Amino acid sequence: MTKAPYSPTANLLRDAIDATDKTQRELARAAGLPHANVLSMMKTGECKVPISRIPKLSAALGIDTSRFLEIAMQEYHPEIWMTLKEEYSPLLDEAERKLIDIYQTASFAGRIPMTTALLDALHGLFLVAAVSDASVEE
Repeated sequence: MTKAPYSPTANLLRDAIDATDKTQRELARAAGLPHANVLSMMKTGECKVPISRIPKLSAALGIDTSRFLEIAMQEYHPEIWMTLKEEYSPLLDEAERKLIDIYQTASFAGRIPMTTALLDALHGLFLVAAVSDASVEE
Protein backbone atom coordinates (compact mmCIF):
# COMPACT_ATOMS: atom_id res chain seq x y z
CA MET A 1 0.00 0.00 0.00
CA THR A 2 1.36 3.41 -1.00
CA LYS A 3 1.51 6.06 1.72
CA ALA A 4 -0.33 9.29 0.95
CA PRO A 5 1.93 12.33 0.49
CA TYR A 6 2.41 14.88 3.29
CA SER A 7 -0.41 17.39 3.19
CA PRO A 8 -0.83 20.29 5.64
CA THR A 9 -4.47 20.55 4.56
CA ALA A 10 -5.14 16.87 5.23
CA ASN A 11 -3.32 17.13 8.57
CA LEU A 12 -5.46 20.08 9.65
CA LEU A 13 -8.61 18.21 8.61
CA ARG A 14 -7.54 15.00 10.34
CA ASP A 15 -6.68 16.81 13.58
CA ALA A 16 -10.01 18.64 13.54
CA ILE A 17 -11.93 15.41 12.90
CA ASP A 18 -10.05 13.67 15.71
CA ALA A 19 -10.92 16.55 18.06
CA THR A 20 -14.68 16.47 17.42
CA ASP A 21 -17.29 14.15 18.85
CA LYS A 22 -19.17 14.05 15.54
CA THR A 23 -19.02 11.02 13.28
CA GLN A 24 -17.51 11.25 9.83
CA ARG A 25 -20.95 10.54 8.43
CA GLU A 26 -22.37 13.56 10.28
CA LEU A 27 -19.49 15.74 9.13
CA ALA A 28 -19.79 14.57 5.52
CA ARG A 29 -23.51 15.31 5.55
CA ALA A 30 -22.95 18.78 7.04
CA ALA A 31 -20.34 19.55 4.35
CA GLY A 32 -22.57 18.33 1.53
CA LEU A 33 -20.35 15.36 0.70
CA PRO A 34 -22.15 12.35 -0.79
CA HIS A 35 -20.29 9.70 1.24
CA ALA A 36 -18.27 9.61 4.48
CA ASN A 37 -15.50 7.68 2.72
CA VAL A 38 -14.74 10.82 0.68
CA LEU A 39 -13.98 12.58 3.96
CA SER A 40 -11.71 9.70 4.94
CA MET A 41 -9.80 10.07 1.67
CA MET A 42 -9.42 13.82 2.26
CA LYS A 43 -8.09 13.41 5.80
CA THR A 44 -5.42 10.95 4.63
CA GLY A 45 -4.41 13.13 1.69
CA GLU A 46 -5.57 10.59 -0.89
CA CYS A 47 -7.69 13.33 -2.44
CA LYS A 48 -7.75 17.08 -2.06
CA VAL A 49 -10.26 18.95 0.05
CA PRO A 50 -12.47 20.87 -2.40
CA ILE A 51 -12.01 24.57 -1.71
CA SER A 52 -15.77 25.11 -2.04
CA ARG A 53 -16.43 22.63 0.82
CA ILE A 54 -14.07 24.30 3.31
CA PRO A 55 -16.59 26.80 4.75
CA LYS A 56 -19.14 24.05 5.54
CA LEU A 57 -16.46 21.67 6.81
CA SER A 58 -15.06 24.43 9.03
CA ALA A 59 -18.49 25.17 10.46
CA ALA A 60 -19.17 21.48 11.12
CA LEU A 61 -15.77 21.05 12.77
CA GLY A 62 -15.83 24.33 14.68
CA ILE A 63 -12.54 25.54 13.21
CA ASP A 64 -11.42 28.82 11.65
CA THR A 65 -12.52 28.97 8.00
CA SER A 66 -9.90 31.55 7.03
CA ARG A 67 -7.03 29.45 8.35
CA PHE A 68 -8.35 26.29 6.67
CA LEU A 69 -8.75 28.16 3.35
CA GLU A 70 -5.31 29.70 3.65
CA ILE A 71 -3.57 26.39 4.26
CA ALA A 72 -5.45 24.71 1.40
CA MET A 73 -4.75 27.56 -1.01
CA GLN A 74 -1.04 27.64 -0.06
CA GLU A 75 -0.80 23.92 -0.70
CA TYR A 76 -3.06 23.46 -3.73
CA HIS A 77 -2.76 26.81 -5.53
CA PRO A 78 0.35 28.64 -4.25
CA GLU A 79 0.67 31.02 -7.21
CA ILE A 80 -2.98 32.09 -7.02
CA TRP A 81 -2.70 32.44 -3.23
CA MET A 82 0.39 34.66 -3.45
CA THR A 83 -1.24 36.88 -6.07
CA LEU A 84 -4.41 37.27 -4.02
CA LYS A 85 -2.42 37.91 -0.87
CA GLU A 86 -0.33 40.61 -2.55
CA GLU A 87 -3.31 42.33 -4.14
CA TYR A 88 -5.71 42.13 -1.19
CA SER A 89 -3.51 43.29 1.68
CA PRO A 90 -3.37 47.01 0.85
CA LEU A 91 -3.91 48.14 4.45
CA LEU A 92 -0.63 46.63 5.63
CA ASP A 93 2.72 48.30 5.21
CA GLU A 94 5.82 46.35 4.15
CA ALA A 95 7.00 45.63 7.71
CA GLU A 96 3.56 44.33 8.72
CA ARG A 97 3.41 42.09 5.66
CA LYS A 98 6.85 40.67 6.51
CA LEU A 99 5.72 39.89 10.06
CA ILE A 100 2.64 38.11 8.78
CA ASP A 101 4.75 36.17 6.27
CA ILE A 102 7.10 35.05 9.07
CA TYR A 103 4.17 33.94 11.22
CA GLN A 104 2.48 32.11 8.34
CA THR A 105 5.69 30.32 7.41
CA ALA A 106 6.30 29.30 11.02
CA SER A 107 2.73 28.09 11.47
CA PHE A 108 2.45 26.24 8.15
CA ALA A 109 2.94 22.86 9.84
CA GLY A 110 0.56 23.64 12.69
CA ARG A 111 -1.24 26.31 14.64
CA ILE A 112 0.85 28.52 16.93
CA PRO A 113 -1.21 29.37 20.01
CA MET A 114 -1.12 33.06 20.95
CA THR A 115 -0.39 32.54 24.62
CA THR A 116 0.22 35.37 27.04
CA ALA A 117 3.88 34.32 27.27
CA LEU A 118 4.29 34.47 23.48
CA LEU A 119 2.56 37.84 23.23
CA ASP A 120 4.70 39.22 26.06
CA ALA A 121 7.86 37.93 24.37
CA LEU A 122 6.87 39.47 21.03
CA HIS A 123 6.02 42.76 22.72
CA GLY A 124 9.43 42.74 24.42
CA LEU A 125 11.20 42.08 21.11
CA PHE A 126 9.36 44.96 19.47
CA LEU A 127 10.25 47.28 22.34
CA VAL A 128 13.93 46.31 22.09
CA ALA A 129 13.84 46.85 18.32
CA ALA A 130 12.19 50.26 18.73
CA VAL A 131 14.78 51.37 21.31
CA SER A 132 17.65 50.05 19.16
CA ASP A 133 16.32 51.85 16.11
CA ALA A 134 15.88 55.10 18.05
CA SER A 135 19.46 54.98 19.36
CA VAL A 136 20.82 54.35 15.84
CA GLU A 137 19.00 57.44 14.52
CA GLU A 138 20.50 59.71 17.21
